[in-house]
Amino acid sequence: MQQLAQDYKGNGFCVAKGLLSTDITTKALDDVHKLVCRQLGRFQAPDSFGEGLYIDMQRLLAEGTDAYLCAARLGAKLASVNACLTHENVVAVVQLLGVEIPTISSEPVFHISSDKLQIPGGYFGFDAHQDWPSIQGSLDCVVAWLPLVEVTLDNYPLQVLPESHRLGLLKGEVTKNLLAVDKTLYDESKFTSVVASPGDVVFMSSWTLHRTGVENCSGFRFSISNRGENAAEKNFI
Repeated sequence: MQQLAQDYKGNGFCVAKGLLSTDITTKALDDVHKLVCRQLGRFQAPDSFGEGLYIDMQRLLAEGTDAYLCAARLGAKLASVNACLTHENVVAVVQLLGVEIPTISSEPVFHISSDKLQIPGGYFGFDAHQDWPSIQGSLDCVVAWLPLVEVTLDNYPLQVLPESHRLGLLKGEVTKNLLAVDKTLYDESKFTSVVASPGDVVFMSSWTLHRTGVENCSGFRFSISNRGENAAEKNFI
């Protein structure tokens, strides 16, 4: 555990391999799939657990963007999804990384990336950004990010810029979803892609520069994240 703290302090992120049982992440993924299947039933559209969540999400999106987005929003409220990020193992690491009194800012955020699940007129992969400008919470906020499917170099991996948490608030352009950091302020070649499996959890500072890797990627990536604010941090108080 102390190695995680050292990695986090030095690089602005760390990867806790196998922190959660895959039974927990599988339960969350299955519940999301059940929700999608119920929505497909509303349209009398076919669904199949055998073909997998990815196929049924494509079917639901084909029925209508609103239905797809509403299912995603509701999915983030599922008890099993929340249980992943409030698990005692996750909370323990958040506290190890300096969050004395953890608070949870909201329900988890869904990160769904696929060339076949792109919303018309929507974004496709976030630009490089820091999370703190969007939430403006405690200065020592820790973000917990975990995959519900295998994440490789080829299916939209999380990309982080080591040591960027030391740079403070970076200037950029306010977009619909975030503050996209000015590209002249960082070196593209320094980003590192995170390969992760269900059960692994990535912890990063809300100041760490990160983005979704999209170059030469295809397939399906589904991950969730949430932020642990520190109710004991003086500026947050």
